[in-house]
Amino acid sequence: MPNTCGCGVGLTYELLTGDLSQVNYSSIRAGLIEFRRRMEALQWQVIVPGLCQPVWSRFVTLAQVSGRLPEGPITAEWTAPRFEAVDPLKDIQADILAVRAGVMTLKEAIARQGYDPAQVLSEIAATNAELDAAGITLDTDPRRSTKTGQEKASSDTSDIPANT
Repeated sequence: MPNTCGCGVGLTYELLTGDLSQVNYSSIRAGLIEFRRRMEALQWQVIVPGLCQPVWSRFVTLAQVSGRLPEGPITAEWTAPRFEAVDPLKDIQADILAVRAGVMTLKEAIARQGYDPAQVLSEIAATNAELDAAGITLDTDPRRSTKTGQEKASSDTSDIPANT
């Protein structure tokens, strides 16, 4: 059955109807990837600059005029909601490799998950400080363990403050 309703926005028949009876994993994944690319472009090229930023600017201007915010530029950082992963393990592994290869920052990887990087990094720092203060070492702590959970050699942890 041809898709005549959703083609203008790049919706495949399967995405429009939810009918997955005639697709396999590879074809639906390819369709989802293309659809997500279109939606990300829509978010960053239309919704953020055409709706979010003007609303934010108006809000800040009115709040400053009424004396509720100080004068001067007040910026916002936009983070779009993340898309649910078709294969979360592969997506995370790809992000890890991209960060390790230097083609993506940790902050970019966090933002791709739909989270605020500053908040996540702050929470990680606080959690690490609490674990260090309690003398707890988890095998998921990359400061102290390898990716397989093995304890790093003592020379690898020289930059970690000693527990007091």
